Amino acid sequence: MSNLVSMGPCDDCGGGHKSACRATYTDGFKCFSCGKSKSFDSHRMAMMGKAAFKPVTVKSGVYIPKHTRDTREFNPATLKWLYSYYVYDKLIKKHRIGYVEDTGDWGESLLLPVIKDNEMVFVTRRFLNPKRVLGIGEKQVYKIKNGFKEVILVEDYISAIRVAEFADVYCLFGTYLNKDELPELLNNYNNITLWLDGDEAGVKGAKSILKQFNYKIKENKRRFPLRHIGNWNVRVVESAEDPKFYSPTEIKEYLNDGK
Repeated sequence: MSNLVSMGPCDDCGGGHKSACRATYTDGFKCFSCGKSKSFDSHRMAMMGKAAFKPVTVKSGVYIPKHTRDTREFNPATLKWLYSYYVYDKLIKKHRIGYVEDTGDWGESLLLPVIKDNEMVFVTRRFLNPKRVLGIGEKQVYKIKNGFKEVILVEDYISAIRVAEFADVYCLFGTYLNKDELPELLNNYNNITLWLDGDEAGVKGAKSILKQFNYKIKENKRRFPLRHIGNWNVRVVESAEDPKFYSPTEIKEYLNDGK
């Protein structure tokens, strides 16, 4: 019986305007954007059944492949990749990052989990060679709350866990912020920082999100003119790269710049 394993971008078409157009099943895959599909042969199915598609169920209903969180069992090259972004054993353990061994078919991968109420609700499966990303579960904003007075909005998971050492974080998994998130952000934080990637999409996304915040703030002041509803500082960090490329000292300098 064929079961849906994950949704992610297509390697062939890139997804067009869709971020997750390719459905991967236990017996094959199909792209709903370009139409390409393929069925796995019996040998491939057997290999996947041994490891890659042997599911682990968590209470939230997310199914994830068999994996390890013991960094001693990570492939050295994978561990080196994490270390290159200053993600060392302490962070790996703290955020429950897992490693899926190479099954001889899909290649090794990392499991980057979104934790909510101490449960995994969404998992990004990142393959390093060849590079690809698959989402497992329903994608949602990853909110890392450590009791800081400032919140930072970033695009990707690794950047999120890096800047979480300095502020609360909302990881958008892209450049789009759902307007439903605005009230919670404005109610809980007076200092809001947008630090998206330095590419064209990131710059455009940051401008769009900044407009959302400014519009919502003006709307609140217009609707409640006699009520003190707070003063907000919403700013954009401009950098050539996204946060994960910088050292802790450099991240701190970027965040302190302009304060």
